[in-house]
Amino acid sequence: MRIIRTLVMLIAAIGTGTYFTSAGAQQHTSVHNGHSHHTVHAAQLSSVPHDHIALADMHTYASHHLGDVTELPDTYGETDHWTHDWELRWIDYNVSNGTVRVYHAINRHDTQVRFAASWDGHQARYHDWEPIH
Repeated sequence: MRIIRTLVMLIAAIGTGTYFTSAGAQQHTSVHNGHSHHTVHAAQLSSVPHDHIALADMHTYASHHLGDVTELPDTYGETDHWTHDWELRWIDYNVSNGTVRVYHAINRHDTQVRFAASWDGHQARYHDWEPIH
């Protein structure tokens, strides 16, 4: 049930620039600016190793599901405390018909439990969460 509630909260946050805590309080998201994520600052990631996992998973998801994509600079965002059990990250990609945002959820207690989803704003199409293997 907790996973379902978490997923519903993500759907509510798509495209709004905000997220909702498990208590329902609205929070603004943070976005990292000023660098390509192919060369992410090592000092930043040394304390948050999940960034490496999330970026690799999102790039793999995008290349498999979206085809020829280009990462849009300054679109990587994260909410480490999305819920008590989950961290949420996202990044935007330029595709042939517009921009697609790829989301990544990772379980805070078991990093082997990860999911990815995407939102195609141009086509108003949401692709549901898929487990990362």
